[in-house]
Amino acid sequence: MEMTREEWLEKRKEFLTASDCAAVLGANPWHGPLGVYASKVLDDRTPDNSAMRWGRRLENVIGEAYEEETGRPVHNPGDTVLTVHPDIPWLAATLDRTTESTSDTPGPADGPGVLELKSVGGRYTTPSEWSEEPPLHYQVQVQIQAECRNTKWGSLAGLFPGYKLAWTDLLRDRDFFTAAYPVLDNFWHNNVLAKNPPEDKGSLDVIKRVWPRETGKTITLDHAALALAEKWNKLKGDKKNLDGKIKEIEGELRLILKDAAIGILPDGTKLTLKTTSVKGYTKTVEPYKFRTLRRAK
Repeated sequence: MEMTREEWLEKRKEFLTASDCAAVLGANPWHGPLGVYASKVLDDRTPDNSAMRWGRRLENVIGEAYEEETGRPVHNPGDTVLTVHPDIPWLAATLDRTTESTSDTPGPADGPGVLELKSVGGRYTTPSEWSEEPPLHYQVQVQIQAECRNTKWGSLAGLFPGYKLAWTDLLRDRDFFTAAYPVLDNFWHNNVLAKNPPEDKGSLDVIKRVWPRETGKTITLDHAALALAEKWNKLKGDKKNLDGKIKEIEGELRLILKDAAIGILPDGTKLTLKTTSVKGYTKTVEPYKFRTLRRAK
């Protein structure tokens, strides 16, 4: 059933989707289990960005190019239609397109296949390498889509700079799904439904979203936390452009503290992660709260 985009975004919280699965399985280099957890459990939503909007705009172009270059017909099942797995009620996929074999360009198996479309944008080396071995997280996405749609195969097409299209066919791999299912099932039931954040570094922004408030408790930290705190302090005092590394270590320290207000380090110093409340100072800036990480004696 077609929905508005807002309805679709809200409905996706009720499922692990094909794009979520690669992150949960550790195959996505930019997104991890904690980010997926946040997208399902928290009321906020990651804002749309330019890359996401352009990706949606280019789907029709890439689908048309795939149809022209392969000779295979391409069908759009609906931009906001969720295909739920026939036997797993919490697993779903939003298919970009579906396709079919032809006598000139047969698929690797009988019947129709799912079709995933990507605007590559120069993040990978060459179209030929993409065709031989596409990125793992995209392969996982196609595998989950094929499971949800119950097709025997799928195709993955990428549009590269210079208007070059690369595509490859993937057989549905039941051994992969047999191995992946327990991990996905555990994450859905023991993390998402139990509201238990997974042990995953995640990004600093995601960690802040998952633990936005502190409970006032004090915890004892180990020597690994002390080493991180020492490294964090040292980098903060460096004048070089080390913002990325500082944020990475701050994220690790926040993940150790979680909702604790104070962490006592083995050397007697402490990390504090307390909440500051801001009243708001104009009609457009509402009151808000944030937590600041500090090290104190």
